[in-house]
Amino acid sequence: MNQQPPVKYLIKSTAIFLLLLQFGCATAPLDFPRENSVFIADTANTDLGREVDEWAAANPGMSGYFPLIKGLDALGVRLALMDRAERTIDAQYFLIKNLQNISSLSAN
Repeated sequence: MNQQPPVKYLIKSTAIFLLLLQFGCATAPLDFPRENSVFIADTANTDLGREVDEWAAANPGMSGYFPLIKGLDALGVRLALMDRAERTIDAQYFLIKNLQNISSLSAN
């Protein structure tokens, strides 16, 4: 039987592990061309626009910012806003993982 000495086996195993580790930690390229975003400035004649205007008038100096820590909370809010949208939906995603959530958005 042709057995490799333990030192050669260890060196080969370590080299393979380091190569896999190097390529496993590679990141996705983030320098792709980006398009300019546009938005609808006049939202006063939509239900959500009127609600936001009322809230802003009742809460001067506040932004309305509310952190959504859990991913499912953020997804739920996006889906609820999509259900109430009357004109357009601006959905931008920068995370490159688990496309199941994005397919849920596109199903709506």
